[in-house]
Amino acid sequence: MNKSLTNGITIGECAVTAIGSYFKKWVNQEDPVRADQNPEALHQMRVGLRRLRSVLICFSPILPPEIGGLAPRLGKIMGILGRVRDLDVLREELEQNYLPLLPPDEQARLREYIALIPNQRQKRFARALKLLASPFYQKTKSTIQKWLQKPRLQESADFSVQEMLPTLMLPALKNLLIPNWDIRTTKELHDLRKQFKVVRYQLECFDPYFNEDLRQSLRHLRTAQDVLGFLHDRLVLMKSLSAKRWKSMPRLHELVKQHQSEDWRTWYSLHHNLDWLQVLLQIRNF
Repeated sequence: MNKSLTNGITIGECAVTAIGSYFKKWVNQEDPVRADQNPEALHQMRVGLRRLRSVLICFSPILPPEIGGLAPRLGKIMGILGRVRDLDVLREELEQNYLPLLPPDEQARLREYIALIPNQRQKRFARALKLLASPFYQKTKSTIQKWLQKPRLQESADFSVQEMLPTLMLPALKNLLIPNWDIRTTKELHDLRKQFKVVRYQLECFDPYFNEDLRQSLRHLRTAQDVLGFLHDRLVLMKSLSAKRWKSMPRLHELVKQHQSEDWRTWYSLHHNLDWLQVLLQIRNF
């Protein structure tokens, strides 16, 4: 690359470093996921995939089409793995955060429900294993692996991070300015949470170059994403139990609703204090 055209690290160097790091995080979890001894391995694989997908979207203007266009394929892989992860989260949430707080009769009923989860998870995990052995998965992985051995980039990759950051980040940040967010349903909440993750992971690639104001905004973004995650998990929990089961466990229902109310209050407070328009202006004037 012609570094005389840049001021410091180029956006291409930043992209290759980020893609290589998240690719490694993804593939390093393959054997632990197949062994299925610890659900954390599946979680970390999905984190690697999410971060990789986010940076492919972010850097797509400087990547060759065969690499930048892989984001949907990674999304499909994440979706299949996510169905297993949802059950791991559900079981952990019930066992650790609710079961100890229930009266004995409700504990017995909840244990009956928890005992049903492993069978459902086994079916979903079998599909995940089939995915990992599929030509679709192997081709997606090998395409990135071969490219990392000898990265090819567009000419604009020679520009500095400072020059390219507004071009790459403004489209994603603008999506967070949409005023009519409707997050009353699981899907709408999930979509907003995904958007927050994309923006967060993209911004984190450039954290070393940010001033303290932008770093503070990034910290708020992380916290807001965590709260959206809690809200999503509660909605999934509410949908997972039948009306009959909820009726037989009134204390559990009361606790979940209470936690939902607390999460909503936290979310609205965070959202009110995070000025996305100001963040956009800071990025534009970077």
